[in-house]
Amino acid sequence: MRVILLGATGNLGIRLVAALLAHGHQVVVYVRSPQKFANMAPEGVRSRVTVFHGDATDAEGLKTAIREHHCDAMVDTAGNQVWPWKEHQLQKIARAASQAAVDIGRERGVPMRALFICGLGELEYPLPSDEKSQQGKASTSPPNVEQPRRTIGSYLPNFAVEQHRETRAIINAIPLSDLRWTLVCIAIMLPLHEGIELLSEPDPHNLLTTADIPPAWPRRWVARIPWIGTSLEIIMNMAGYTTKLEHIADFIAEDLARGSEKWVGQLVGFREREKGQ
Repeated sequence: MRVILLGATGNLGIRLVAALLAHGHQVVVYVRSPQKFANMAPEGVRSRVTVFHGDATDAEGLKTAIREHHCDAMVDTAGNQVWPWKEHQLQKIARAASQAAVDIGRERGVPMRALFICGLGELEYPLPSDEKSQQGKASTSPPNVEQPRRTIGSYLPNFAVEQHRETRAIINAIPLSDLRWTLVCIAIMLPLHEGIELLSEPDPHNLLTTADIPPAWPRRWVARIPWIGTSLEIIMNMAGYTTKLEHIADFIAEDLARGSEKWVGQLVGFREREKGQ
């Protein structure tokens, strides 16, 4: 698959370049600073990718790159959260990138595949019925009674989640007939290795993955404290959802290589698999 990658000079993006190549994809890195990418990527990686100079907030520039290199898919890892009083980058990038992909899909008559980075806070807070469903057990909720759903972020301060919420709002509003999108909802990501190198074969991830809710959510007694219990449980659980950058990169590259519809239109949650899981 021909993949255009936004944010290739970031911590996740640079590792995703290697993962995409290992899974057999042809990669176009769309970067604001080609020199920065050249300084970060080893020669074995640089020689196997196409570099396109552009700004991730420029929809027309993105469309030009996609057309010229006949890209089938897009991955957006560009941008960072900024201080609340500054202009939010993530929503500008998500809007431009998604608009470019939608326009190209309409030109071709076939929607593009696109994955966007989002935050764990956009996943739904797990209900007991979710746990029973994951374990293959019947729910004890009365039939035809829909339990109220709230996102994890709705229990946290707005400044901590609003920028990813903006990304979700933009992408979630796009019909799947226009864009086959997925939101990759992550918490903290840390490196498994300091640098990157050309991989001779994929380095498989070991992630638990679920749609809409975080996998294997621990229940804690603090959740029973009135008013603040759920927020305390979420804060205590956050560290357990730290993932490795290389593992998230492999998940994305693997999903594109499989060409599966499993995660299309989904918000995906992740957790590093522990022994016995």
